Amino acid sequence: MDFRHYLNVLFNPKSIAVVGASEKAGSLGTTMWEHLTAGHGAANLFAINPKYKTLGSYKCYPTLSAVKQSLDLVVIVCPPEHYVKILTAALEEKVKAVLLCGGFPKTELTEDFYNKLDECKKAGMYIVGPQSLGYLYPPAALNVSFLPHMPMAGNIGLISQSPGLVHTIINIASSCKGGFSYVIDPGLEYSLTTADYIDLLAQDNQTQCIVLYVENFKDPRRMLSAIRLAAKNKPVILLKGGKSSLSGDIVINNNGRPQDHHDVIEKALKRSGALLLDSIYDLSYAIQAFSLRKAFFDGALYSIVNSKGLDTLVADTMGAYGIVPAVIPPEAAEVISTKFKVLFPFANPINVGVDASPKIISQILDFSLKQENCSGVLLAFVSNPLISPVEIAKAIAPIIKQASKPVITAWLGSHEIEPAIKYLLNNGILALEGIKNACLSVSLTEKFFNFRKNQSALSVPPQSLSDRNFAGARKIIQQAKKEDRNILYDEEAKRLLASIGFETTASLYAGSLGETIEASKALGFPVALKIRSDGILSKSDIGGIILGIRNEKELRNAYKALQTKAEENHIPEEDFAVTIQRTLSDAYARELKIGMRNTKQFG
Repeated sequence: MDFRHYLNVLFNPKSIAVVGASEKAGSLGTTMWEHLTAGHGAANLFAINPKYKTLGSYKCYPTLSAVKQSLDLVVIVCPPEHYVKILTAALEEKVKAVLLCGGFPKTELTEDFYNKLDECKKAGMYIVGPQSLGYLYPPAALNVSFLPHMPMAGNIGLISQSPGLVHTIINIASSCKGGFSYVIDPGLEYSLTTADYIDLLAQDNQTQCIVLYVENFKDPRRMLSAIRLAAKNKPVILLKGGKSSLSGDIVINNNGRPQDHHDVIEKALKRSGALLLDSIYDLSYAIQAFSLRKAFFDGALYSIVNSKGLDTLVADTMGAYGIVPAVIPPEAAEVISTKFKVLFPFANPINVGVDASPKIISQILDFSLKQENCSGVLLAFVSNPLISPVEIAKAIAPIIKQASKPVITAWLGSHEIEPAIKYLLNNGILALEGIKNACLSVSLTEKFFNFRKNQSALSVPPQSLSDRNFAGARKIIQQAKKEDRNILYDEEAKRLLASIGFETTASLYAGSLGETIEASKALGFPVALKIRSDGILSKSDIGGIILGIRNEKELRNAYKALQTKAEENHIPEEDFAVTIQRTLSDAYARELKIGMRNTKQFG
């Protein structure tokens, strides 16, 4: 780690004790101990198990207190019935951090255990888990986990609430030459949560891309804040489990917490800058796209294909992902036509033809990248018997490496395209199977860079609240409650908004046609007329609003029409009243509806 963070003790510990370290084949204690001793971390290691005197070349201690040294990290891999005793000892020895491992049922975690965890938290101890797979810090070859292999060190920070998916995601990233800065399983997040780990990755310079698999939020507001902080500088790619009602019970079983409706979570995550994916395999395309570290948002996309029909498919897929193709300038089209012999030079995608040589393809790529309105290039190729895909890959590789703009290559075919993809990946060039995967990658990078570009506008600090009349606003709400109403009348809502600094249009209340006419004349035509009733939450839904009333005649007709609507909706005649509001004449005015929902996790 090249910075100071409160979780530094987990990833750069000077001393680690493993309670439950063992030499029994297949046991968790043996696995954890072997991983730590096989690594190259700088920490001093201590095995804790009263059954052994030594473990290999290491002395084995019966208890934590027998070590007689300060301990940064204690890894607990013994059965849960020993947890309370071990945590008590860890408190006495002033241990800085604890990792609670294991895959046992949550029912084995007792009330006494949770009480002891609370005691540890109050003492300032950092707790990973319980039921955590552990974590890896590849830059220091530190494996404090049950994962069998250390992935390649790199710039991907991975946090997964699913221990099983960690291995799969590592394999997916490794297949496209992706390496990891951190791999973390937060477990049940009793103390440290996903938000803490995101905060770590946000500040880590080596981490250039954060990948999350999340099912539930322990602390939703902190997590959204952490994502927003991270997304200022690096992409946060998120795969969310538990999207449907069918998986709700599974999420509760896995995490012990109900989750909010998916639409609530999705909107909150997008607003925070997270890039949401639909499947675990989309991660590989997203990870590869961000390895380019080049933005697509400064212009429009050029696309080059080598087959009729493929140009149509590429254009359709780009449209489905909201990707804007560049308009080929006339002078560029002239060059494409005369120099490169392209039949439809104004078209984008540019179809170079099935018989175009690798040299011509590389020249057209180089020419396209030099166009002022080009933000990047998507190359899509089908395999054919005339030209070897790997020869195309070798021809375009030098151009792509030297380019300051991003280039994504997509390949369609079977085994013939594999050598080309392998060649490009080995040269650090983005190569994907299928048009959809390439367009997804472009779309994600556009979203991220545009989010980052616009974030300053979204982060305007609030104005001073010193001149707000919050006491007056509270009185309006209290009066409605006193009258056993759970909605405010229009004029009450306007007074409430005005008291906290929101400008609103003038409106008046009227209980008869005569009062309505007088109020409308006072406000000045044109006016809007609205039903005023305790029992109607949305006036629009029942046709209870009439806009643009220009004179007294129209006003009388509108009043009668609203009386009819009131009768249809069973509003007693004696309760019928209206609100009159002057109609705004600003040509740029827009209606804005703001709704709130009381959610399980976000409040």
